[in-house]
Amino acid sequence: MKNNKNAVLHVWMLPLLFVLACFTACYLTGSLDYRSITDERSQRDFNAALGMPLIIGYLWLALRILHRRSGKRIADFLVQTNQLSQYRQHMKTLEKKLIRHVILAATLSIAITLVYLI
Repeated sequence: MKNNKNAVLHVWMLPLLFVLACFTACYLTGSLDYRSITDERSQRDFNAALGMPLIIGYLWLALRILHRRSGKRIADFLVQTNQLSQYRQHMKTLEKKLIRHVILAATLSIAITLVYLI
């Protein structure tokens, strides 16, 4: 039971910390102050400060859950085909793909945020 809680906490921790850090940074810069919305640009800044971290955190969490599930599916398949010795090789390939996806997602999210704010 404790191992399962640690696994769930491991999946949720980084996306949650990212969202909280973004909200803190946006609050400290004044982007999340709804009382300072006076024109269209300040409304756009408020929407971006609220929406972008939530969307990015959600997508990051979904990516981590998919990665975890695919690792379990690979293990189940390898057990059924009696090739469990190849698990490490498949997981290394999966890790490389995850890193590429994270880099691509981070690049796109930063680019979209910059285009939206400019």
